[in-house]
Amino acid sequence: MNGSVEQFFIEKFKRLQDKIVAAVMDGMRSGGEPDAMAAVDSVGRDDTIYKIDKLGEEQILDYFERRIRPEVSCVLVAEGIADGCAAFTHSGRAEDAEFLVIMDPVDGSRGLMHGKRSAWSLAGVSNNHEKATLRNIRAAVMTEIPTPKQALHDQLWAVRGEGAHGVRRDLDGGRFSELRLTPSSAESLEHGFATFCRFFAGVKDLIAEIEEEFVRSVSGFTWPFYYFEDQYVCSGGQLYELIMGHDRMVCDLRALLAHKMRERGDPAPLCSHPYDMCTELIAREAGVIVTGTDGKALAAPLDTTSNVGWIGWANQNLRNRYEHALREVLIRRRLLTP
Repeated sequence: MNGSVEQFFIEKFKRLQDKIVAAVMDGMRSGGEPDAMAAVDSVGRDDTIYKIDKLGEEQILDYFERRIRPEVSCVLVAEGIADGCAAFTHSGRAEDAEFLVIMDPVDGSRGLMHGKRSAWSLAGVSNNHEKATLRNIRAAVMTEIPTPKQALHDQLWAVRGEGAHGVRRDLDGGRFSELRLTPSSAESLEHGFATFCRFFAGVKDLIAEIEEEFVRSVSGFTWPFYYFEDQYVCSGGQLYELIMGHDRMVCDLRALLAHKMRERGDPAPLCSHPYDMCTELIAREAGVIVTGTDGKALAAPLDTTSNVGWIGWANQNLRNRYEHALREVLIRRRLLTP
């Protein structure tokens, strides 16, 4: 292996994600009716797997066996693979791996499979130890999986402590240009995009009540205070929107509300998982503030089943202005302790 471990994995992730992009796009072009890609393939503990997800997952195990295992030992944690992990070590045992790779091959498949919006292929790497969390990610790459009508797509990456980088690439000719990763410098949410995630029925009313209380507390609900929302059903895509300056705040409270839903006899909501957030390092290196719902650094274990609630602020000024008000709402509703 030439160069640093981080650069090794970044180059391997880029190439693997390029293969995933090609496979998914080929499948979408030749898959016939859009509903064919939207058919349910399987339902596991971590998430529902659609036909479009399988196009990405099929690229992974062979790539790790041929391109990564000969040079470094690692365990792969990913949505859609048997038991949620696979060991690429000489012994075949996960505990003997030096590194842990966590991936979501196709994050945002629900929008992509209907041609509505890009999905993202996500990957991050940490040292392999039983207490590894999102804070231990050393390097990460995220690659856009575009809708069939797009001619361009983006790829972003970061090494911890070295900043974030990105390129925009031409799908046909391979030409690319450097991306400027510039989170919004706005000091208010007004007239910008800020989103409380409420993708699925069952939890929408609880989240809407929290949002309304938050807005009233910061504005008195007096005109013209308002912001727009963007229900992008893709955690990686939401991080991208923050990184690129399109969104000012994203608030995903679903994991925090699971017990409330159980109390009223409803099933727990579908939440983000660590593999959905495995590229939050890129956002942090770009200057975005990403925290848990408690305001602390994300520290979810690197597995496929833990629920992750998170809040992203485009800059520190926005966090300073609004975080306390949001926290007070959550405390009043007994979702956080004082």
